[in-house]
Amino acid sequence: MNRPHLLSVALIHAGIVLGTSHAHDVRFQWMGDHESDFFGDVVEVVGDVDDDGIRDVAIGSPFANYQAPPPFSFFYENVGVVEIRSGRNGNLLHRWLGNLAGGEEFGASLCDAGDVNEDGHTDVLVGAPRATGPALHGGKVELRSGLDGSVLEVFHGFQTDARFGHAMAAGDMDGDGLFEVAVGSPHFDIDDSHGGPFQEGNLHVYRCVDGSLLMSRAGEFFVEDFRSYYPREWGLSVCYVGDQDGDGLGAIAVGAPLSTIRILTFDSWENAGFVDCFEPAGFSREVLFGTTDGELVGAVVESLGDLDDDGELDLVVGAPGISDAGSLLLYDGENRRLTISGSSSKPIGWKVAVAEDATGDGLADLLIGSPLADVGRLVNITNAGVVELRHATDGTLVRRYEGVSENDRLGDAIAAGPLDLQGLDELVVGVPQDDQAGSNAGSVLVYAGEDCVESASWEVYGEGLAGTLGVPGLSGFGEPALGRTFQLVLTSSSSEPALTFLALGFAPLDEPLKGGTLLVDPFLFARITLDSPGMFVPINIPYGLGVCGVEVYFQALIKDAGAERGIAFTPGLKMVIGD
Repeated sequence: MNRPHLLSVALIHAGIVLGTSHAHDVRFQWMGDHESDFFGDVVEVVGDVDDDGIRDVAIGSPFANYQAPPPFSFFYENVGVVEIRSGRNGNLLHRWLGNLAGGEEFGASLCDAGDVNEDGHTDVLVGAPRATGPALHGGKVELRSGLDGSVLEVFHGFQTDARFGHAMAAGDMDGDGLFEVAVGSPHFDIDDSHGGPFQEGNLHVYRCVDGSLLMSRAGEFFVEDFRSYYPREWGLSVCYVGDQDGDGLGAIAVGAPLSTIRILTFDSWENAGFVDCFEPAGFSREVLFGTTDGELVGAVVESLGDLDDDGELDLVVGAPGISDAGSLLLYDGENRRLTISGSSSKPIGWKVAVAEDATGDGLADLLIGSPLADVGRLVNITNAGVVELRHATDGTLVRRYEGVSENDRLGDAIAAGPLDLQGLDELVVGVPQDDQAGSNAGSVLVYAGEDCVESASWEVYGEGLAGTLGVPGLSGFGEPALGRTFQLVLTSSSSEPALTFLALGFAPLDEPLKGGTLLVDPFLFARITLDSPGMFVPINIPYGLGVCGVEVYFQALIKDAGAERGIAFTPGLKMVIGD
């Protein structure tokens, strides 16, 4: 047996779930209504829609179906549905439908618009990138009232198949204290070839209060610091980063992952991608770029604020094309300071969200989705999906959530925000291919904020049984912590290597055995060879609220010819995971 995973294996066999399916983790679960709704394809934590002092959750299902209520029997496919759910109690606050003719992808993007009409309710922006208006399938964005769901404003795309509304971000960009919305059209063609092979992309910025246009910019060729940029799908991702230089103007970051980059006439990187950071109402510009063919930098971009108070913007940028495993690149200004890499069984780079503070340390955290990840417990579950919560400062893993069924695609949509009065961010995770309510009906899970301390504790208890050189020892080295490897310290009772059985259980015992006392109700024994005078035995302490408060007991039984009955016992060691 692989000793570092001894505890994890025992917990799984004991029915203690290490992933997110544990009931104690889940605060709310909402389900799709019909087969192939893909409910939870988009999730966003928005402001206080119902004016109860708690932020709320917006859920987009751009391919959802709609069944007309009785006495009607009409069933409409691919209508698109947006639900607004209370962060306080999970109740449905609003339900908005796309065009009943279908195909608009209504709800493909969602955004907090602030309180546009100053009625005390946060308003919500809804993207429908295939809606028809001035242009066939040109796309639209609706501004919806948080009070009654009415449409306050509609912004339209003006080019066929440009996917206006595929991505958007809102914030104060011109310094007037009111929200503007930046809307990406990643398939916009500068030569108006209607979705042809170039698709340079475009971005429009509107004032939410009156619908006026603040800025329109196409993804045109430009040169910056001896590098030539050939944009493609500029506007596939957009995020608001705020006023970073103190001039009163908010900035945005725009991703263009399929772009080509050249340095003078020497090097050229196809599909390297870049992120363009600028002020829509100003002149500053900063570019973060890929340096490898197919890196796809800018597939997703999110702001971390200024983590280290150095005056530089911190961003997390998705690069899913790296070695087909993908990476997340963390920037401090223009400098890459950290790379978090995926793997072939857990590819990353398309899905990431930022939590202001999900762990109680006062710093931002990362929520990383890998919907195509395989989950390996006793059997491998293909495409079950994995979401990881990591510290944004150093990438350290805090908690891990796993899908429970094949093709669940847990983590296809992720968001975070404080949804209760505790102050810590809660995590919202879409599972759009969950089959519980029907094939691909989908679901959304809201996981409670961190309420289990990361540290664990240990103590030695009971009496051992002496061998040739006295009573063998069992203790710990250092302070254990959730998600880390903890070292058990075994000292031998013999001068020779000795066959040893390490007992692990979930309850203490007081049972006479061969002249000594068995101090652990054994769930399993691990067979090891104990070196003289002693050795470390690494034990992985799992992460997740499912194991919080679990007590684990260890004791070693050592074969020793010099002992009275040929066997020596260590004292017991009790470990409590979390609090």
